[in-house]
Amino acid sequence: MIEGYYAAVSTMAAMMAEQQIIGNNLANLNTVGFKQDIPQSHQFDDLLVSALRRNRGMGSIQSTSAFVGRIGGGLELLPSALDLTDGPITQTNRSFDLAIIGRGFFKLRQSDGTDAFVRSGAFDRDVEGTLISRLGEAVLDVNGEPISLADGRTRVLTNGQILLNGEAVAQLAIFDLPAGSDWKKSGNAHFQPTAASGTPEQIVSPHILQGFLEQSNVDAEFQMAEMLSALRVYEAAQSLVQMEDETIASAIREVGRVQ
Repeated sequence: MIEGYYAAVSTMAAMMAEQQIIGNNLANLNTVGFKQDIPQSHQFDDLLVSALRRNRGMGSIQSTSAFVGRIGGGLELLPSALDLTDGPITQTNRSFDLAIIGRGFFKLRQSDGTDAFVRSGAFDRDVEGTLISRLGEAVLDVNGEPISLADGRTRVLTNGQILLNGEAVAQLAIFDLPAGSDWKKSGNAHFQPTAASGTPEQIVSPHILQGFLEQSNVDAEFQMAEMLSALRVYEAAQSLVQMEDETIASAIREVGRVQ
């Protein structure tokens, strides 16, 4: 009896967390270079069985099996997956708007001296001629130095080379993580490598378009459908909690009745 109550409550908690992830995706529908998160969940009882069967000393799986009842244990929300598929490309015709096609991230130097990686190529030139992001972060070249551009006609080739009045003056640094690794978000559509992902590697032959921007890859229709689905699951679990409450209350009344 009580197992069903826990299953329903854990499912409600998972659906609330999933709604927050979906809400954040929708809030960034128009954020340049944003990558959507995909919620992932797992049957809680499967996770518990796996944990019970694990040999704590060696971390291996014991030959004996474990069993946790016949009723589902609800849902456990796993860390969300980052969707790094390309977003739609829109033409802006601005010289300092750049879009990466396929793999790669621009490297920025933040105000605190740390580096960040972005897909958003909405850049501009400040009063000192430094190429910066919309947040004022310096765009770095392949040598790890801020790119400085004098007045003149600027052209960016598809390989990331920057020409000023027809002469090569800088090379954009485009990085990506090793295959099978993943990034973590650090706010403002910025990304950082994790301790387990390894060191970002420079891409030798990137594909860059000048005068274009990559928009958010959030699929609004899919996200709305997922939000409604999560809401229905939440409501069903909520109804189950109410049913369990009534059942438990009825059992208490019956057990306590004196014949």
